[in-house]
Amino acid sequence: MNQQEESERLRGENHELREALHLVQEELSRVKEALRVALARIEELEKPREPPEFVKGNVKKRPAEEKLPARETGGQA
Repeated sequence: MNQQEESERLRGENHELREALHLVQEELSRVKEALRVALARIEELEKPREPPEFVKGNVKKRPAEEKLPARETGGQA
């Protein structure tokens, strides 16, 4: 193989590798975006949730010393 043939072969190989690189970069971009979306969703799910104001108003806290009545055991003594 002479120098010109070798040069043409290398140019063709270079072109193929550049195309493959472009495809890999596109896939990497898609994966990065999917990861960004997933991380944002994880952060949203991990945030502590406060109940809405209308729910907060319905919740009555019992004093610490007040206890619930003991449950019956279903007639067993």
